[in-house]
Amino acid sequence: MRFAIKRDIPEEKQREFLAAMRESVQYAMTYSRGADKELVKKFTLMYVNK
Repeated sequence: MRFAIKRDIPEEKQREFLAAMRESVQYAMTYSRGADKELVKKFTLMYVNK
């Protein structure tokens, strides 16, 4: 799974963000009812605000 993030954001914040996004996608996969991982990632990026 790959995410893009701006380079001018401090590295520690980048790592926190990426870890949170991976966790969000993994959580969403448990409720995806067999949906493709890329589709779940797309919807997670669209709707996860925190």
